[in-house]
Amino acid sequence: MKIGFTDRESQLFQQLKEAAWTLQSLPADPRSRPGGLRSAWPEMSRKSAVIHGGTRRNSGPRPAPKAIDEMDHVLDQLARMVPGERQILWARANGIKWSRLVQFTGRSRSSLHRDLKRALSNFGTNLGANLGGITVETGIVKKTY
Repeated sequence: MKIGFTDRESQLFQQLKEAAWTLQSLPADPRSRPGGLRSAWPEMSRKSAVIHGGTRRNSGPRPAPKAIDEMDHVLDQLARMVPGERQILWARANGIKWSRLVQFTGRSRSSLHRDLKRALSNFGTNLGANLGGITVETGIVKKTY
């Protein structure tokens, strides 16, 4: 069963998904990785005549500067939200399944969906009020450049 969003909620959710994709697509250098992935040991020289196909990662397209700016605006507004709303918005934007959220929070899917819709409404109101580049008109978020 697919529970739908209004046009406005769909557009806001799409902006969150694009921000999540942009953040995941940014290149990561050794200094930007989490502490668990770094080491105080110097990098080793890994010379090998055989390269296994499964060990290489093809880099995807890099996000455009405009997409990075939009991601910054969305993440800035997301950081100003109540932690519970922020968590459910970001989890769903990153594709975390409802069953995993139900298991993690101990709440029903319908109550999580209700909270998601409420968080999207608050997010849209705050996004239109606090960001100069985005205005809310007639219930639909329109970008102005």
